Amino acid sequence: MLDPVLLDWHGTADLDANLIADLIELRRILEPEAARLAADRATAGDLAAIGAAYERMEAAVGGQGDYVEADAAFHTTVLMASHNVFLIQLKDALLRLLRLGFTTTSRHPNAPASTLPYHASLLHRLEARDGTGAADAVHVLIERNLHHLRGVLGKDARKTASGTGMALTATPNGAKADKHAH
Repeated sequence: MLDPVLLDWHGTADLDANLIADLIELRRILEPEAARLAADRATAGDLAAIGAAYERMEAAVGGQGDYVEADAAFHTTVLMASHNVFLIQLKDALLRLLRLGFTTTSRHPNAPASTLPYHASLLHRLEARDGTGAADAVHVLIERNLHHLRGVLGKDARKTASGTGMALTATPNGAKADKHAH
């Protein structure tokens, strides 16, 4: 399933609740640690590339460019900035998975614009070399993504894809609070 060619054959019509749950679980496993590593290891060039991806997201919200591509590039650029050879090898597959998920979530009313402050928070945490804050910011972004997925699909993907029935209340400043999922 991580074969990039196979992933290109899948469309958003193939996204069922279990596949979405698996995607959320994969993101929860990989992205926070990648962000933590990136906060420590990112070069000035890496941070500039992440910032440029964020600017493309802002432009796309304003009607200039493809938001899904910019959002996926933001996340995979953070992954690359981890400078972990094994995480980097997952980039192409993760990029395609993110595109599938973000294509779906971007159908949620105002989803792209509403996530910008959370992406900005992650970028600021990376620039501040705050690994814990960067990991927390990614967790919040993933929870926002799950909220938007539920709004579009009207499904409860495996009880928040964690089996706990708990979700995070997302705030752009990186704070989080446990809240029972609906």
